[in-house]
Amino acid sequence: LILYAAIDSLRGGKEQKAFVAALAGAYLLAISSAVYQQFTGVDFVRGYEANKYTEEITRLTGTFKHCNDFGTFLVPGFAFALALALHALGRRSAQAFFWSALFVALSYAMMRTLSRGAMLSAFASLFFCSLFFRFRRFALLGMVSTVALAWFVPSPIQERLRELFSSADMAERVLLLKTTMRVGAESP
Repeated sequence: LILYAAIDSLRGGKEQKAFVAALAGAYLLAISSAVYQQFTGVDFVRGYEANKYTEEITRLTGTFKHCNDFGTFLVPGFAFALALALHALGRRSAQAFFWSALFVALSYAMMRTLSRGAMLSAFASLFFCSLFFRFRRFALLGMVSTVALAWFVPSPIQERLRELFSSADMAERVLLLKTTMRVGAESP
């Protein structure tokens, strides 16, 4: 919504196009850095190494120090690229291809971060976006199928999603929530 408000608040077509181009450029740079990081082990902007999840699997950090931060950065671009790809679909084939390719690249990079928060945010943004489609039943069915696949098909993504409900993580989350509430109550 904030992104939509920012684009809508720009006065002219030139300002909107410049904003969209700058945003697309930032995401292209971040994704290029992450893809480079996957093949070489370090990103080309800051030289950060990918985080080791297991012996075989690395979590991409891109230009960020931590993979969760990178995943969170990618979520708005994920929804943004999807919306622009759907908008350009059927009208401008070159733009539709560009935004669709950016959406696929953002999806890939986000899944390679294995960030649970980013994945849940992406699923939530897909859910809310799909409510505005004329074919919302099919979109929701596709989204539910995607979530079910992520939950049931053995993969690193499944492991990360199932860790959301592990008892070790829950105790830490409850402690963080209590601490946040206490700090909020002490100094509102």
